[in-house]
Amino acid sequence: MSAPAVDFCYVPGGPVSEVAMLAALGEQLGFRCIWIPDQGFYRDPFLLAGVAAAATSRIDIGIGITMPMTRHPVQIARAAATLDEMSGHRLRLGLGSGNIEHVVKPLGLPTRDTVERVRTGVQEIRALLSGESIRYTDSTHRTVALDFKPERVMPIYIGARGPRMLAMAGEVADGVLMESLFNADGIPHALERVAAGRPRGAGPLDIVAWQVVVATDDQQREIDVYRPWISRILQGGPVEALVRVGVAEETVRTVRAAAADGRTSDAVAAVTDDAVRCLVMVGSEAELVERFIELGSRGCTAISVLSTKGVAETAANLTRIGTSVLPALV
Repeated sequence: MSAPAVDFCYVPGGPVSEVAMLAALGEQLGFRCIWIPDQGFYRDPFLLAGVAAAATSRIDIGIGITMPMTRHPVQIARAAATLDEMSGHRLRLGLGSGNIEHVVKPLGLPTRDTVERVRTGVQEIRALLSGESIRYTDSTHRTVALDFKPERVMPIYIGARGPRMLAMAGEVADGVLMESLFNADGIPHALERVAAGRPRGAGPLDIVAWQVVVATDDQQREIDVYRPWISRILQGGPVEALVRVGVAEETVRTVRAAAADGRTSDAVAAVTDDAVRCLVMVGSEAELVERFIELGSRGCTAISVLSTKGVAETAANLTRIGTSVLPALV
């Protein structure tokens, strides 16, 4: 099996210029795709993706991920088609249920039936991109279609961690963004669920292992740095999925109880070193090469290096990975 491709994702906490700079750097270093998330209230990912496209010519541009619960499928379809045209057909469109606790609930939007709502969103977006029309109400005979013909239907990915979303991704998507499932039994279980939903005769999927990856000579320092981030992750998502990748169930329960009481510092303190290592890939460049190759041998076709730090640290980490890890995977 060939070595996996390597992408990266940047949480856009700073100005627009940072995304342009990182996109250009990623292209120079040989990363396959830059993914821009829509799982918070940062600067708009579609606009930032346009900036990234304008700053580059080869690297793919990914929306990873947006939600058909917070953005109407028609608006996603026309934004994606426009961005794909602007970028010279370099767009990869990621969809999912996103961050329920920190995005969907604060907006007062429904949180039930997320798997079916994402499935419907994929079907509607793909139909609209294909030039078809959609009817959204029975009270009128009018239908909705884009007022232009998109040049193609770009690859559509599903961000998934739970078993039902993974199976649905296998059924309808071109790729799967599997967040923080690289440890223990996470990958085998996820691939089993994806395969269970895949129709017979369907083409291959792009299986993307998506997690924080840090090239470092001081692993303990990075573990301490990421403890607040892991606390946030442990507060959402299926408990069984977190346990499956090695996180102790007691740790998950303790973190969630403290967070529910508003005791943020206690929630962070409850995150163990082992819990961080289960969800953050930390190591030297040589160790990361081994981990990437291992993920490729287990069925991952790509790895997305997630960064939650500032632009300078992100650039330094990407440079270390791009100059020492990527060449070893060729």
